[in-house]
Amino acid sequence: DFDLSGNAQQLFDAVSRAFGLECIFDNDYQLAAPIRFHLTGVDYRDALHGLEATTGSFIVPLTGLRFMVVKDTPQKRIEREPVVAVEVHLPDATNQQEFTEIIRDVQQAMAVEHVSQDTQNNTVILRDRISKVLPARDMFENFMRSRAQVMIEVRLLEVSRNDEVTYGIT
Repeated sequence: DFDLSGNAQQLFDAVSRAFGLECIFDNDYQLAAPIRFHLTGVDYRDALHGLEATTGSFIVPLTGLRFMVVKDTPQKRIEREPVVAVEVHLPDATNQQEFTEIIRDVQQAMAVEHVSQDTQNNTVILRDRISKVLPARDMFENFMRSRAQVMIEVRLLEVSRNDEVTYGIT
């Protein structure tokens, strides 16, 4: 549980120490006005994600126990955000056209720069900044879920004028 007040550097220092981590700050990191930070029942990931959202920052892992805090701007994302490669297996692609359409749709929606595909194994490799690749991977998984199906049970009833009296239909 955290109930802290202070500037971004003080908050990151306090939270990282609570989990046995070490944080350093980017050279251009500007400290803002004091902030109140209150979270209960969180692990280190949720605490750090909460701090990122509260302070307008993002974290760049450096080692297993050390990370760098960077102000979240488009330029800093380009400079500092880690680039990753992720392989996504698409087992349910029914044909080549569907496979290609899914890849194109995800690439356009998420603006992933480097995409390669293996049509024999229905595998896609995404390479870009982590903030683009992870949501793109999730999008692939959503596309590949079983399509929704609806079952409608219908009973047809035929009535004549004589039946109307029996069933009470007017």
